[in-house]
Parts: sequence; C-alpha cells; structure tokens
Amino acid sequence: MAKPEPTSAALYQYARGYASGRGYQFGSGAANDIRLSINEQVNARWQEFEVNEASMLQSAEVGIGRFIDAMIDARHSVYGAEELRSNVIGEATFAMARSRFCPLFPICR
Repeated sequence: MAKPEPTSAALYQYARGYASGRGYQFGSGAANDIRLSINEQVNARWQEFEVNEASMLQSAEVGIGRFIDAMIDARHSVYGAEELRSNVIGEATFAMARSRFCPLFPICR
C-alpha cells in the first residue's frame, strides 16, 4: 500500500512552484503552515486519494492555487509599504486567506 508522504510532498512542491510562478515565495512560517495543512488533509483523506488519485490530485492543485492567489491578494491588507516591496507571502496572508476560504481542501479541515 502506498504512503501519503510522497503525495503530501508533491503537493507542497506544487504549492511552492505555483507561488514562484506568480513571482512570490513563502516566508518560513507560511511554508510551515502550508506544509502542515497539506499533510493533515492528505492523511485525513488518504483512502480517497488511493481510490481516486488523479481526481484528488487535480482537486488539491486547484484548491492550492486558489488559496495562494488569496494569500497574494491579502498582501495589501496585511502588509505595510516596506513589506509589499518583497516577494514574500507569509503567515499573515496565510491567516487571512484561511479565514476567507476555509474549509477548502487541501488547506483546511
């Protein structure tokens, strides 16, 4: 039987790549929050992943993209002028996006 860790790692890499493709990178706190959220959701729904891997991965990637877009959009609400000059999306944007979207698979419970 396959294990959920490779799927979680692949989804986290997708999240990093998606953010990078939009010109952003995760701050260390947000990176940890996203990694933990993905791990938690993949573990909680692992049986669904095993049965419907392709559709679950596609659903997860769409959810990750929407969530990261919300983090990027939240930057203007939570960061000052100095922080807006950087390309980091961090814990404050993660919290705002989470409060806006949850529950959104695979980020939320």
